[in-house]
Amino acid sequence: MGCSRITACLFLLLSLAALPRLVRAAELPAACKAAGEHDTTVLFLVDRSEKLADVQALEQTLQVVKSMIPAGGRLVTEVIAEKMSDTRVVLDLVKPKHTVWVSALKIRAGEKVFNDCFDALTKIILEQNQTLKTSAILETLSFAAKLLSADKAPAKKIVIFSDMLQNSPALSFYAGEKVDPAASLTQAKKELLVSDLKGIDIHVSGAGLGVSDKKARAIEEFWQQYFKAAGANLVFYGPVLPM
Repeated sequence: MGCSRITACLFLLLSLAALPRLVRAAELPAACKAAGEHDTTVLFLVDRSEKLADVQALEQTLQVVKSMIPAGGRLVTEVIAEKMSDTRVVLDLVKPKHTVWVSALKIRAGEKVFNDCFDALTKIILEQNQTLKTSAILETLSFAAKLLSADKAPAKKIVIFSDMLQNSPALSFYAGEKVDPAASLTQAKKELLVSDLKGIDIHVSGAGLGVSDKKARAIEEFWQQYFKAAGANLVFYGPVLPM
């Protein structure tokens, strides 16, 4: 599951209304926004729109994501609210690279800042426990696609922790048992929510929780069709991201 030096993963948080309030209440230090030159970029979407049912799955996902970030890799974390206009970056860091041009003392200091910021962010994510009204996964992916298109890393990866229950005015899987994958993809295209994710590897953790097997399979089929239409490579889709 590790990223190579030429692989980019982008770490983005999908949370919606309550998490931005929580982040503002426990603002990360200014040192957690100090991106510089980087070889890779790492994007992680965390959907905390529902009360967390499996803490261990999220904790494991966070561990895997951190392990994906190589020295010289950039970690960008964004909190997405109910409206795209409320999106803001809360963390933007590069994990220090060991080179002959940088002193060992400076590298160790940079590594400490990176680890401390990641730990503080992890605490915020795990403590968010409010049930929110929407879960705009498609809208967040549209935003992520724009962000990734501006990043010059040669290869990119998105990791998503979510039940994958899209729920916004444009398209919702919340109501009822039936999800029509083909019709839902048509609706997503109509709403201009099929993003350009060409060449990006996608790993999904937390999927299928809280719904019947039949509905979970239909939702998975929708996302398989969506990522194919977006040009992405769906590498993993399941309840827990493997170590």
